[in-house]
Amino acid sequence: MSDLSLRSWSRQVCAAALRRFSRTPWRHHSCPSFPLPPTMLTTAEVQLLHWLTSAAYTGRGEIVDAGCFLGGSSVALADGLRCNKRLQPQQKEKRITSYDLFVVDWYTCQYFLPEKREGEDFFDRFSQNIRPYEAYITAIKGDIRSIAWGERPIEILFLDVAKQPDIHDIIVQRLFPHLIPGVSFVVQQDYVHEWLPWIHITMEHFTEYFAPRGYVRDASALYQLSKPLPPDQCANFSVQNIPPDQQLRIMNRAIEKVPLPEKKVVMLAKVRLLYDLGRGQEAHALLDALQREQHEPRVVQAIEAMRGFIAR
Repeated sequence: MSDLSLRSWSRQVCAAALRRFSRTPWRHHSCPSFPLPPTMLTTAEVQLLHWLTSAAYTGRGEIVDAGCFLGGSSVALADGLRCNKRLQPQQKEKRITSYDLFVVDWYTCQYFLPEKREGEDFFDRFSQNIRPYEAYITAIKGDIRSIAWGERPIEILFLDVAKQPDIHDIIVQRLFPHLIPGVSFVVQQDYVHEWLPWIHITMEHFTEYFAPRGYVRDASALYQLSKPLPPDQCANFSVQNIPPDQQLRIMNRAIEKVPLPEKKVVMLAKVRLLYDLGRGQEAHALLDALQREQHEPRVVQAIEAMRGFIAR
């Protein structure tokens, strides 16, 4: 195939993908009834994960569930895999790797595991919840920063563990190089969220390589790797190495791309970024500007929480 023909074919593939995802196909995906454990995921996110493994997954790479908690994401991914008609049963075995500390913190103790104390282990609850799907899942307990993935390709990467920038840096360094161009999906569960600006900066930093495929309101952003990631850019990546002014420019670009229902939440993530960069006055000014506008209750609550955070 000539270079001209290759470029024409590539444009056609990209255009077809855009048409497909402009309809956000997972929103029309009918999930069968399955035993979903207690989860912080929204119904739409469960639907997205089920669609990814049942309708989009080809089996060319592994499925990584990073931050599985009580097993909601693991079960959604596993039940979708069970429903996948492309693959033979033996091709589905142990294709999902689920990571978590499996240690109770104050939030999970208060809202999900009142019978346990902070600092206790809850791996037993996770194991019980995934038992109908254990043929599909390998669970790894511990700090994901100690991850030793190996060389296996990754086709679906669900990220709900990047609560600190150094954790996300490690994921970029060790897992992103194994994504498959034109195939792999990345779900950033905390993208439509106000507390983790390093996620927005990272994905916009690599915008040349990732195509946004849609957003789940108040929750996830879906990306697909469109071309190979340079290994050295991943190996040496750290948000902290990006100069502050450049971080803000990148964040502004990210905000411009987010649709209106999600934009206000991502703007609050910029408030957090300004605060983290030591620009408290600018953080307060942006928060004041946001507070003068009319918002739905979810955003009003987030503004109040952010006000308390940056006032510390």
